[in-house]
Amino acid sequence: MPILSTLIGLLNGTTSGFFTNYVAALIILLVGVILGNLVGQLMRKLLNSFGINKLIRRTGLGISLEEILSGVFRYIVYLVTIVLAMNQVGMTRTLVEGVCLAVALILIISICIALKDFVPNLIAGLYLLHGNTVKVGDSVEFDNTKGKVIAIHIMDSRLETGKKEFLVVPNSTMLKKLIKVKKSS
Repeated sequence: MPILSTLIGLLNGTTSGFFTNYVAALIILLVGVILGNLVGQLMRKLLNSFGINKLIRRTGLGISLEEILSGVFRYIVYLVTIVLAMNQVGMTRTLVEGVCLAVALILIISICIALKDFVPNLIAGLYLLHGNTVKVGDSVEFDNTKGKVIAIHIMDSRLETGKKEFLVVPNSTMLKKLIKVKKSS
């Protein structure tokens, strides 16, 4: 029955405000997607001009800060766009707040999951780089793996085995496992 009354209202011109709000909301969403993509690209270019990723690569991290930050800004614009579009169609404030809370919760959970390996490896890397535990040139043995430390980076260490194989070991593993270290002279 609501469809029939909507069609009759359309013919009479009484529901034009209803459809105008939905068309405006769709336009807001379209402009928001375009604007979000532009903001993401601009942020990537801006951060690229500062050479942020080059600095990060020197420390041994394998992440692209430019990509992460440009994505964050892009999704912030998307979120604001969705809120504006929902407001345009008259959604209640509670619903908008609920959606914002859900999105924020999803973002926080995603960041926590992404950082669960990052933080321990970072702390272990700093400890290995500044501590006296293992140095480049030392021979190490753990979990039936023997090798010579050829590099220690902020997130991982590189080992060369006796078979000339190269291993990349997360720094947290180097500190968690019981390892035998034979100091180089």
